[in-house]
Amino acid sequence: MDSGQSGSAGEGDLQERFGTKRRALSFYENSMHDRLNEVMQRFVAERIMFFLGTADAEGHTDCSPRFGPRGFVTVLDDTRLAYPECPR
Repeated sequence: MDSGQSGSAGEGDLQERFGTKRRALSFYENSMHDRLNEVMQRFVAERIMFFLGTADAEGHTDCSPRFGPRGFVTVLDDTRLAYPECPR
């Protein structure tokens, strides 16, 4: 993420309008990560559910819940997770 921009152009416009740009930039700089640290990995490994969000090439999005017994999500490394896909 460009440190001069937080979120989308529309978000930036609203942040300018309401004087919240500095707070938003702080969030993106301090809270957005491209890797799972050890605390995050332990948290994920203990979940019984999560939501899987996807988008296709045209930008159409979907968000679907996934459920399983505690530990059904396996942390492979700091960028990859594995979980069983159960047909409906």
